[in-house]
Amino acid sequence: MKNKEYTELLELLNYLPEKKYKKIPKEIIEYFNTNKYKTYNFAIDPNKELQDQAIMRKTYVLYLRLYLDYIATASEKNKIEDILKLNDKRKKITE
Repeated sequence: MKNKEYTELLELLNYLPEKKYKKIPKEIIEYFNTNKYKTYNFAIDPNKELQDQAIMRKTYVLYLRLYLDYIATASEKNKIEDILKLNDKRKKITE
């Protein structure tokens, strides 16, 4: 099954600095390339903030997972995990 999220993710990864991009294993990039939805046209507008882009939620989740697994420093991981825990608590309160 081809995934639009993979198409968006690959476009998003193109904006990473090369040093960070190279931390992601080639096999993973190849997997996303093989399974992306090739006729889905998606482009990042560099004039808009990331949160203002029309990006699917699943794409953000995939990006965050890749960032945590391969790119983030220990302190970045701790900060991100703290934010995720806080968001989870907020979600439980509103349910």
